[in-house]
Amino acid sequence: MAGAASSGAKYEDWSADDLRRRVLELEAKLGNVASASAPLADGPSAPAEAGPSRLPAQPEQEPALSRRAYRRAIRLGHRIQRQGPVSQARGQAVVDDAKARGVVKSFNFDLYPQRKIAIRFAYDGTEYAGLAAQSNAITVESVLWDALVKGRLVDGEKGMQGAGWTRCGRTDRGVSAAGQVVSLWIRSKRVDERQQRTMHEARLAKKMAAYLEAADGPRKAPSIESPAAEPVTPDLRHEKGSSLEDLSLSDRMKAAPPAGESLATSTPDVPSSAQNGATSVKLDGSSPELPYLSVLNGLLPNSIRVLAWSPVAADFSARFSCRYRHYKYFFTAGSPLLPTTAGPSPRLNIDAMREGASRLLGDHDFRNLCKVEGVKQITNFRRRIDGVSIDQVPATWTSKETDSASDEPMYVLNLRGTAFLYHQVRNIMSVLFLIGAGLEKPSLVDELLNIKPGMTAEDARWAAIHGVSLRKDRTVLPGSTATERDGVVQLDSETGLPVMVQTATPMEHDTSWTEQQQQDEEERLESLRVYANKPEYEMASDTSLVLWDCGFRPSDVAWRAGTYDGPLPAPQEADVDSAAAPTAALLHGEWTRRSISAEIWRHFLFSSPVAPVGTQEAGVTFEQARRPTLPAASNQDGTRHKSLGPTAVLVPLGGGYVRLHTSWRGFAKLKREEAPEVKNQRWLEGKGKQRAEALGITPQQLSRGYRPPQ
Repeated sequence: MAGAASSGAKYEDWSADDLRRRVLELEAKLGNVASASAPLADGPSAPAEAGPSRLPAQPEQEPALSRRAYRRAIRLGHRIQRQGPVSQARGQAVVDDAKARGVVKSFNFDLYPQRKIAIRFAYDGTEYAGLAAQSNAITVESVLWDALVKGRLVDGEKGMQGAGWTRCGRTDRGVSAAGQVVSLWIRSKRVDERQQRTMHEARLAKKMAAYLEAADGPRKAPSIESPAAEPVTPDLRHEKGSSLEDLSLSDRMKAAPPAGESLATSTPDVPSSAQNGATSVKLDGSSPELPYLSVLNGLLPNSIRVLAWSPVAADFSARFSCRYRHYKYFFTAGSPLLPTTAGPSPRLNIDAMREGASRLLGDHDFRNLCKVEGVKQITNFRRRIDGVSIDQVPATWTSKETDSASDEPMYVLNLRGTAFLYHQVRNIMSVLFLIGAGLEKPSLVDELLNIKPGMTAEDARWAAIHGVSLRKDRTVLPGSTATERDGVVQLDSETGLPVMVQTATPMEHDTSWTEQQQQDEEERLESLRVYANKPEYEMASDTSLVLWDCGFRPSDVAWRAGTYDGPLPAPQEADVDSAAAPTAALLHGEWTRRSISAEIWRHFLFSSPVAPVGTQEAGVTFEQARRPTLPAASNQDGTRHKSLGPTAVLVPLGGGYVRLHTSWRGFAKLKREEAPEVKNQRWLEGKGKQRAEALGITPQQLSRGYRPPQ
């Protein structure tokens, strides 16, 4: 195929090596001779004799590409760009060349109406390097963004910042989500809200510039084209201005432009492309909205499913409009098998874990239950847990009944809060596993929250005022997001953190808990061990963690799975569920396949010799093979396998993983990490200073996410 790689050939006939050499030719043509001689990120360049010269004579006008060749070249360019910063120019050269020669009709995104929406989606995180887009890895956001671009719902050339992209909660590698939310500006056929966007972003840029000037001195205001260049401060989270933005979601839907109104009359800031003679796309208020879910799910892999969408206001932010995040961590009660040095996970005391988890409820300093990194420059580690429980997972689809006969039931930690620190849930779960394995007591949670003498007792008195006693079965914080579906969560003027505004039930109304009991518990908390610095311990596994839900006010979000974009409840004939059935069918199919696979693996265990027997019969009866079982459980009475020494312990880490310790001396004897203040200062004087100087900003600005305008 060497001869096919000439400049006059069609891309559809080229091999991968030919396409790579074409990239090098384009770079040389543009004058990038030095970079052209370097190998591509995804493989070495072919020898010179294997193909044409890198400096061929280019015809005045190269032949046009077929649709198939055009799309192949675009995909190649985008794939090369994702290899890393070094490959950005190379990938862009392929894209630019294909567009210059393409026969596919140009799609001018500026001519189409736009609106802001929120998208709710689920994904299996085990297949991705986290949620947030990265230049050198495949992530959930990068795949979702590619689908939006392919579906011509967003302008790919302007990128995610140009679409006003915000996410609710960032998940790391291996972590899944059932209710993740992003908000963005997207193409529409019914309404055009670009005027509201321009007004909102202008006000926001002005406020941001004033904030930065007050904090760090005068500077150029950030560009509207890159709204993510500056962090959004608490007092800027919900800027109101135009009358449309002040309306409720239902009223905004009623204020949509009438059918047939053109984009030019709806928006005074008509794009330059429309002013230069291009025909503007007219609104069609009588037709349904674009089928966002059907388009995206048709382009996405099965591991990512868009579940619902909602119209939102121009000032809506998936991050800052969110009232709560609800996480779930799944785990089993532990294997009935005899524990050995290789596992399995020991049996867990669920009641002890529940008692430890209940102590998380309320407002606490969680610096000992998260990962502290200097790059984040976090100084306030106080967060509020509104709801916490450990529940057995129901065994049926339509009821809350559990399988009481199971000897290894599935449990889930439910944890709801207004905000979470880095790796907070996985650190919490690691401590609860130690408690469940009998290696630590439930009071360890109180101690880790006690970063200075009397702090946990002080937190308990705050909780009592808000209706939460020190009773061991507490699960919710009254008046919080755990109990109020539409309760407003305001920001504290001093801390900037969410606070409850509804009057909570005083603790003394809890007749099952006496004042003497409360006083005795508070005295115990006063004498707790102090953990000023975090002990060094291993986090729980990531694959068992799921971001279950991101909660919003009903006046801000109204989810639907169809093309109807009006207020809810919808008219009877409105399409609110056209994409629901196909999505549910696909999800159930995936669950069925994985459930069958899990059952097959369980039967592998039935068919293998297990300790302490270690032998098998040469043959069994048909009746024995019909319903195989393991020998009598021996992991529930403290029996140990001979391979385990007298002091060795297995520490469960979740997800089927354990860590063998030859001895366990207790959590209190673990080595301590450096204080957050020390980590923060070292970063400011080291890596932070170096990176900031390269950008011409201060380390403090870098840690807040600021990047200078291009």
